[in-house]
Formats: sequence, structure tokens, C-alpha cells
Amino acid sequence: MKNIFNLTSFLLLILFSSVYYSQQAAMEFLGYPRSISSMGMGQNSVALHKSDGALVYNPANLIYTEQPVISFYHRQFAIMKMQLPVNSVSIYKNFEGIGYFGIEYLNRSMGEFIITGPESPAAIDKYSAYERSFSIGYARSFSDEFAAGAQFTYATSNIGRVTNNHLFVSAGLNYTPNAFDKKFTLGFSLTNLSTAVKYEYKPVVGPKSSSLDPSPSALNLGIYYSPFENDYFSLGLQAAISKYLVKQERGYIGDSSFVKDPESSFSALISDWEDFPEDADLHFGLAYEWKPLDLGKGFSFLQEYYVGDHSGGIKHTSSGFFTHGVNYGLEYRGIRFTAGYTGIWHLVHNTNFVRSFLNFPMESFQFTLGLNESVFSGKLKNAESTAGLKNIVISLGVGQTIRIGRYKETNSPFYSVKQPDNLNYNVEAAFYFNDRNSLISTFTYNPYHLKVYFHSNEVYNLKYETIFLGSHYRYHPLEFFKPLFVQGGLGIIRYKPNVDQANPRYEYKSTIHLAVGAALRYLEPIIIAPEVAFTSILNTSGNSAPRIGGFNQFDLNIKVGYKL
Repeated sequence: MKNIFNLTSFLLLILFSSVYYSQQAAMEFLGYPRSISSMGMGQNSVALHKSDGALVYNPANLIYTEQPVISFYHRQFAIMKMQLPVNSVSIYKNFEGIGYFGIEYLNRSMGEFIITGPESPAAIDKYSAYERSFSIGYARSFSDEFAAGAQFTYATSNIGRVTNNHLFVSAGLNYTPNAFDKKFTLGFSLTNLSTAVKYEYKPVVGPKSSSLDPSPSALNLGIYYSPFENDYFSLGLQAAISKYLVKQERGYIGDSSFVKDPESSFSALISDWEDFPEDADLHFGLAYEWKPLDLGKGFSFLQEYYVGDHSGGIKHTSSGFFTHGVNYGLEYRGIRFTAGYTGIWHLVHNTNFVRSFLNFPMESFQFTLGLNESVFSGKLKNAESTAGLKNIVISLGVGQTIRIGRYKETNSPFYSVKQPDNLNYNVEAAFYFNDRNSLISTFTYNPYHLKVYFHSNEVYNLKYETIFLGSHYRYHPLEFFKPLFVQGGLGIIRYKPNVDQANPRYEYKSTIHLAVGAALRYLEPIIIAPEVAFTSILNTSGNSAPRIGGFNQFDLNIKVGYKL
């Protein structure tokens, strides 16, 4: 897409960076998350057991590369209708006896802009604006507890007649002690260390000039804890802190002040601590990850859900937001394909300002292809780490959605907003690993109407289409009545209003799901399951307050399934 950049749009771009990221620095795109897990866990994965965020947050995490993987990540940044997409392609590979390697190419496109002369608005030149980088990382395990990694990144940017090229280095450590059954992992990294970044400006007329900006360096420290893990799924929690190593002071000559050249990040690592911890960001995340579930005939299925919080320090109160992500994968004899979504679903501060400024929700997508190394020999082998299942139940269902509270109706002295009850349609897969326990993957389509009344007269009727993706756990508690089940989990819902002028065009929210029902097996292999479900859609509480509230609904569902 071609954009005509003017001074206003360029200033908006700079303002966006300062609002969304903790501190201004050169080439901040190097710190953007490039994986579902990194973004979903509160925009940091320094201690997470994943390799696809290693080249951003901790190169030592390359040790979690289980098979050769190719990853493509797309993030559609948009500001005031300007499209600024970020795309990255990365490859990860373990060379036995040598170590773990990762390479990445990243491209941030900012469209095209024109240069005009001082005497006429006619274009005298046109430029493509972009920021790009190439990274290569290496990690090695020195024991079953300790690993280290390093990375080099070469980055370049071209914004009209302003250009730069720079080299950065990153290093990280990963420590998982044998104590506590290896449930804890400590991650530490220093990313994008370098001297100050030099920008050169070459005007159409006159001599060229240059300026220095701080490098986008950061210190990351985090701990990952897995309170529960079995052959079928795991739960993980991460808490992390990140501090940007940016040191640039003002100097004074008499009554006049000026900005000094920024320090290198190596120097800032020692000197930039007077504002700590007010200038640090906190990251918290929950990971609910399924292991590959054996579907038979060499196929397996996996699902991952992430939810996180990014909290800016006291100096950066505009940068708080909540994130989430979901990932689906299908594997055939070790060849694994995954596809997922991640994004921001709630802005904690300055909600109305930021939402009007950005094209919310700034969604991102990731696709990966993992290759069983036996592919290269021409003989596929079965995956070694799939979890066997007792049976699988695939169901289709229909239900009545009953909204309650402010999700059903809100009133004022002159008008009211109502969202009538409606039917929903769902597809469900229940993966039973014994008679009492199963993992549930759900897909629900729920169209409804939002109606506005003025003095009891309907003046507006807007149809919404919603899609719900759920990751749940089901348990049958009673021995004497085995069909009874209770169920709970997390999910993501996508709203899409059927009107082109809607802003935002669509939204995503996180959900909490609880249900009770009975899986009646009297006609087995046909399973009939009546169910009462409660869903709380986490949303902004009030018109301007950033507090989290809930849009609540009950669903009376009947599902008909087939046992495989």
C-alpha cells in the first residue's frame, strides 16, 4: 500500500512509539514481539520454554528447539489509516553436538512518501520507507540445568533522506535447577547492546548532517514456574521485568540547554539506574498448553492459550495493556503446522485517547512449519511425544444465549441499548484421556443484534457476528452418575459489526467459561449432551474508566456428538 507521508503523519508515528513502548530509542522495532507466546504472555518471554521468541528476548532459549522450524509472523500496525506492517521470517535448528541456531529476517514497511521542493508542491523525488534487520543467534546447553546464548543483529532503516545502519549484540542465560523437580526456570538477557545509533540526513540541497539516538537496549529478567504438567497439558506462569538502557541527558551553557549525545548501552548499563524501578516494565503471563494429542494414523493435534499483562513503570503510565493469544497445531508423523492469533485486548491507561489514535486491536498472526528430520531421508517416522487418548467425541450443537445485566440492556433518561437473546451454533471436540478427564476445544458462532431506542422508538439496529474460540478442561466427578461433568477454561471472542463505517472494524476480548452438563451415552457411539454454560466476556467497565468488568451470559446448549 502506498502512503503519502507528511509532517503530521511522521509526528504521529513518533508519538505512537512513545505511547506504546516504554522509552524512545532508535530502531524500537527490534523489540517488537514476533511470536504468539511472547506477545500473549505480556510481551516478554525471557524465561519461557519456547524458542520462537529467543531472538527478541533471550537467545539462550534457542535450546528449546525440538525440531527444525520455519516461522512467519505478521503484525498489522496501523495509525490513522496508515498501514505499517511488520513481517518476520525465522528458522531454528539444532545441530547435534554443536548447538542450537536461529536466524531471522524482519521487515517493517512504512509505505512511500514524496519530497517536494521549496518553490512548488510538485514531487521532485519519491522514496520507500522501511526498517529491516537480520539476526543470527546461537545457544548451547552446558549441563541439564544451565544454558547460554548470544546473538548478532544487523539493522538498517531508510526514511526518505534519513538513513542508518547499525550492528547490535545480545546475550542471555537460562537456568533450570534440578531442585523442585525442574519446575522453575530463571531467564536473564541483555538485548540489542551497541553504541549510540547514528542517523544521517542528506537534504536535496545543502550539506548532509547527522544525529545520534540511544540504542533500543534492554535488560530482561524473569522466572517461569510450571505448577502442573502431565502427558496431556501443562500450566505455566511467568513474571518478568524489563528495563530499557537509555541514557541521554541535557547540558547547559548559561541559560540555554541542549541535548547531549546519548551514552552507549554498555555505559548505560552502569549509569542508567537513578530512575529504577520507576522506568521498568513488568510482564505477567499464563500459558495453558496442550501436548500433541494422538488422533491415530500418525496425526496429532495441539492447542495453546496465553493471556498476559504488560505494566509500564511510574514514568510510563500510558503503556499498560493486556494481551492474549491462541495457537492451533496439526502434526503428521512429526511434521507440524501451527497457526495462531495474538493481540492486545484491553488498554489500561488513556483508553479513549489511544483507541481513537490507533487502529485497534493491532492483531498479529503467526504460522510455523516444523519438520521431522527424517523427512530429509525420505522416510517419515511417527512423532515420539504424542499423548495417547482413550476416545474422541466430535459434537455439533445449538443453544439459546441469555444475556444478563448490562450486557442485555443499559438505560438512560432518553435512550436505551438492548441486545436481545439469540441462538448460537457450536462445534466441539472432546479429547478424553480417561473416563473422567478430557481437554475441550470449542468453536462457537453467535450472531446477535444491538438495538438502540429513543423514547421507546427503535432508531438503530446493528447486527454483530461473534466467533468464540475456547480451550477448556472437563471433569466427570461422580462415580454413580458418570455422564455428569463440570467444565471450565479460557477463550477469545471476536466481535464484527456488519457496517463498514464501524471503528474499530472488529474487536477481540478474553473470556472466562464455566459449564455443567451431562454426556449421555445411551445411544453410543452417539453422545447427547445437554449443557448450561456461563461466559464472562472481560471488557472495559464504564465509558472511560480503564477498569475491567464483565459482559455476562448464560447458554442453554444441546449437543449431539459421535464417539471415535
